[in-house]
Amino acid sequence: MGFPRFPSSQSELHQLHVARKGSKAVIHDQVTILVIDDEQTMREGCSRILSKKGWSVLLAENGEKGLSQIQTHHAKIDAVLLDLMMPGVSGMDVLEQTRDLDSDLPVIVITGYATVESAVEAMKKGAYDFIPKPFTPISFVLWLEGHSSGGPSKGRPISCGRNEKDR
Repeated sequence: MGFPRFPSSQSELHQLHVARKGSKAVIHDQVTILVIDDEQTMREGCSRILSKKGWSVLLAENGEKGLSQIQTHHAKIDAVLLDLMMPGVSGMDVLEQTRDLDSDLPVIVITGYATVESAVEAMKKGAYDFIPKPFTPISFVLWLEGHSSGGPSKGRPISCGRNEKDR
């Protein structure tokens, strides 16, 4: 089936749900992204950018709260932006537990401690993609646009409306 994609309009969202899932579609009105990062400025910056794109944003300041958000709001979360290096429950632990809860939920790893080894490890553990910090708002928007249009960054777009059995 491949990776779903972020829809660019509400009508495209509806068409995508019907086309991909038929009568088993879980339809919700808006793409929802969970941002899990211990840095307040990163959470707020991502929230501003994602909100300007018209997406709903949930925020968590650490891994424990992020996992709680995933468990509580599982049915409406369409993707997770996850910092790898956080105190307490690490990003890698969150990634592994998220994969156990929902292997289809795209988890995009964001970290300031980007190394080839950590990127490879995160991808092996099921990360959808890896974005090194710091990134500029412009580069983040370009990354999002690449994924919302099926564009250049891996060609694997994301969207909401995953199958009801996966929720």
